[in-house]
Amino acid sequence: MDRLGNHLHAYPIGNGTITFRSYGVGDVDPTTHQRPLLFDSQFTTTIDQVATAFTSPMNLPQQDVYAAAIAAALR
Repeated sequence: MDRLGNHLHAYPIGNGTITFRSYGVGDVDPTTHQRPLLFDSQFTTTIDQVATAFTSPMNLPQQDVYAAAIAAALR
């Protein structure tokens, strides 16, 4: 959301929309030794707004920012 300029308008879920969902990680379950995903928030906007945000020069992220974020999350 921050990389898209954080100026998107919220819309109800429907045709032509995209929904972003965020999750956190819960505590370790002593039985399974796994950490569950916990729903945090949801934001829905139009595909057109996302497309405009990606093509607007002031909203473009630094080069390779997505690759760096993915690599960091996988470490």
